[in-house]
Amino acid sequence: MSAEVATDGVEEERLAQMPELRKGTCPERSSNGHEVGERVGRALSQLSARERMVFELKHYQGLKLSSVATLLDTTENTIISTFLRATQKLRVELGELR
Repeated sequence: MSAEVATDGVEEERLAQMPELRKGTCPERSSNGHEVGERVGRALSQLSARERMVFELKHYQGLKLSSVATLLDTTENTIISTFLRATQKLRVELGELR
């Protein structure tokens, strides 16, 4: 079970079609909140296309990992591994924000 991105570009195309998931700037947001949002965005950009897609579908869209597996035509175990890897990478990148 490989977590490689498909060579036909299907996953990149799906990711490109997803709506922007990060919220726009609101007047009420503090500069600290804006900075955190930017850091999260930069951390997400460090993930592979597949890791980012799986993380955003699960975290932002609220899909179950089994649904993500079906959507991406792969096994649930592959998606679980991909999600855990993405989460770990984000924890490392954003660890000092805690």
